[in-house]
Amino acid sequence: SSDLSDQEFFGSTSVLLKRPPFCPIKTLSKEEAACLPEDVRSRGVDVGVAVLLQSANRRVLLTRRSKDLSIFPNVWVPPGGHMEEKEQILAAGLRELQEETGLSLKNDKFSWRILGLWESAFPPLLSRGLPRRHHIVVYILVLSKEIHDQLQGH
Repeated sequence: SSDLSDQEFFGSTSVLLKRPPFCPIKTLSKEEAACLPEDVRSRGVDVGVAVLLQSANRRVLLTRRSKDLSIFPNVWVPPGGHMEEKEQILAAGLRELQEETGLSLKNDKFSWRILGLWESAFPPLLSRGLPRRHHIVVYILVLSKEIHDQLQGH
């Protein structure tokens, strides 16, 4: 089980939350925050997961975003996406990995840990408008016991 909390609990570990220095959430004034539409304010923070899958021979899997996307077109990224309600971090990461790459990992063939959290907003700069989406992305490292050639066979 993986829990996100702002309080320590038995067995917990600290994970650093990072945000870009230009993050609109960090620089949003009280006046600008008051101008956000109600649906944006009431939406809260979406949680996503990004999977850094490393094979036993130390290769990392990346996917390339479509050149037709309006946000970060043609950029190499780790597989990932939004977590579903009540979904655990690892389950979300493995689901996104399977949906985006077709790769299904067996539970006894990998270990994993949380690397860190990243805060982001869209649009990414206040000069492009007030934030309409706010995300925390949980980056997980999945260490496969299989080399990349074995993984490709899944």
